[in-house]
Amino acid sequence: HVELDASKINNLDGSVKHPITVLRSDFESGDASWAKTVAAFFNSRNPLDPLPPPDPDDPYTPGGNSTTGGGNGTFDNTNDPQDFPDTPTLGAARAGMVTLFNPTVAELGQLASVLWSKNFTDTLTNLFANPMDLIIGLGIVPVVPTIGGRESIKVGLLDCGVEMNTVSEQFRTENLGNLEVKPYYDAALDYSPFTRVSIYLPFIGVRPLNTDEVMGATINVRYNMDLLTGACVAMLGVTRDGVQNILYTFDGNILSPLPLNGQSYAQLIGSTIQAVGAIAGAAATGGAGAIGAAASVANAVANAKPQILRAGTIAGNAGLLAGRTPYLIFEIPRQSAPESANSLMGYPSNMTLNLGAIHGYTEVEYVHLENLSATGPEAEEIEALLKGGVIL
Repeated sequence: HVELDASKINNLDGSVKHPITVLRSDFESGDASWAKTVAAFFNSRNPLDPLPPPDPDDPYTPGGNSTTGGGNGTFDNTNDPQDFPDTPTLGAARAGMVTLFNPTVAELGQLASVLWSKNFTDTLTNLFANPMDLIIGLGIVPVVPTIGGRESIKVGLLDCGVEMNTVSEQFRTENLGNLEVKPYYDAALDYSPFTRVSIYLPFIGVRPLNTDEVMGATINVRYNMDLLTGACVAMLGVTRDGVQNILYTFDGNILSPLPLNGQSYAQLIGSTIQAVGAIAGAAATGGAGAIGAAASVANAVANAKPQILRAGTIAGNAGLLAGRTPYLIFEIPRQSAPESANSLMGYPSNMTLNLGAIHGYTEVEYVHLENLSATGPEAEEIEALLKGGVIL
């Protein structure tokens, strides 16, 4: 037993060492040398020196003072509204390197007849091995382009004599409208991990969304497209409390290419077969891996929802065969509540009330008792009864 002389300990505001003096030591041996050794050790460590004041530039070192709410943050969760980006103003068509046309089926037939006519073919053989090489690409897009006027197709100085509508803008923006994400239960079951939300986007496929970000909000779907290459970007603007933020961007391709000759057709079919083979190989490999993973984490998988692959990348020709309207997909849990649970057991109310305002069967999570004419054990019994459930 060691007693210390408090008068020998300086205030914490001081910067000097604070000696510890042994007044009395009770040991079986009656020798105080061990206690003196302990006191000398603590004196050498100077344990009562105060911590240095916190650095105002770094409140977490060695630990800043907490403010109301718990930390030194600003507690400012306001957002800066984000607008959808504009399309580029300069492209290959406007630069004069290529010309985009919007032909009809009849005009394409006229062009093919001219290109394969004998006189025209004899002239082109000095420039191209194949007359179709003068056409960079031919494809179908799901939007009506902006028409700039009619021009005759020319190869250098050689006029084909076939007029078509030209496309004045290589880039285009399409607003596909709004989708409202409405809660089903209007409770915790509407959010993760219970509910999952996905969106189908034309020429892109099905993509998952963060349920907590979009539930109760409005989603605006907008596409920026390149009519020359077919590249497209779908942007999802999520509006909540009157503020819109671009939270999601997905890329795809809207161009469905058409073969111009045997070589381009073979390339088109070959790329399609390779894509199908890659998907099949990934599915086979993924399936084998999934079996092994399931064997090692069977307990975890048994209690988890499966991830269902609803669609891959739907672009180009595949996108032309699929739907053109975005829509939402909800995975909602089925609530299984005991019969008459509300009347017999009730649900948490998350309210703070005086006991005098409550009637019927009541369970409390925390109760503050004061000004009671009761002993300590009686107050503890009252608190235990309230937490276990009483009828008021």
